[in-house]
Amino acid sequence: SSQRPMACSQRAWASRSAAAGFLLRRSMVWISSPRMRTKWLNRVKMTAFAIAGGMAAFGGVLSASRILGVSVSSGGGVGGGALLLESIAAAVIGGVSLFGGRGMVIGALFGALIIATVSNGLNLMGVANEARLIVTGLLLVLAVSIDRGIEKLAGPAR
Repeated sequence: SSQRPMACSQRAWASRSAAAGFLLRRSMVWISSPRMRTKWLNRVKMTAFAIAGGMAAFGGVLSASRILGVSVSSGGGVGGGALLLESIAAAVIGGVSLFGGRGMVIGALFGALIIATVSNGLNLMGVANEARLIVTGLLLVLAVSIDRGIEKLAGPAR
């Protein structure tokens, strides 16, 4: 069937991602010397960031090819889409701290689900795009305010 290759590629991607995550988290276990451990850790970090940067560049090229060009409004700039606003709002609503040190990927996914639901609901109600951006911005301000309140209640990090 035509869906079978897609399922196989998804399984392959998931297994490679799991293996890469395991190797990144456990990369220090087999090295005993602190000096070698530091060198290895720096190499692993640099490789992980290089791969992430390459994948982001590839995603940007795919996005540009979808819309057959790049403009100021492509990523959420002046007068255009709200990709940047929605992605930051989704992460913050999902529990990722803007001040660092807290957050999980699943929380960011739930935040994206909330932002998409609100945006879709406003779209179905016929609300203008500008009003949707305002509502998304208000949700972001609310989430940052709550996050800042939690940071103040928790006290200084140790």
